[in-house]
Amino acid sequence: MLTGDYPETAQAIGAAAGATVEVPLTGAMIATLDDESLRRSVARHSIFARVIPEQKLRLVSALKADGEIVAMTGDGVNDAPACAPRVGIAMAAAAPRRSARSRVDPCSG
Repeated sequence: MLTGDYPETAQAIGAAAGATVEVPLTGAMIATLDDESLRRSVARHSIFARVIPEQKLRLVSALKADGEIVAMTGDGVNDAPACAPRVGIAMAAAAPRRSARSRVDPCSG
């Protein structure tokens, strides 16, 4: 689970969703990792908190590099950089209007 929320919030949401409760890997920690270290870290963590959109893309790429199938939900605008997964679902009420106005699909690749 990748989120911009605080670690405590991420832990609570993860626990409610059935994830193993752990100390989340944070965006600050991710910023210090090179790509190979990040790949090793994603194999050991399932909750990532205070993650910015560019870090979401790095995490999705690391998961895919290890053969994981990645799907994503998000509220639209700030999640566009992480549209590297094969499946993306925008959940914000305004997302369909934004999508309808957009001429470029940020998830096409």
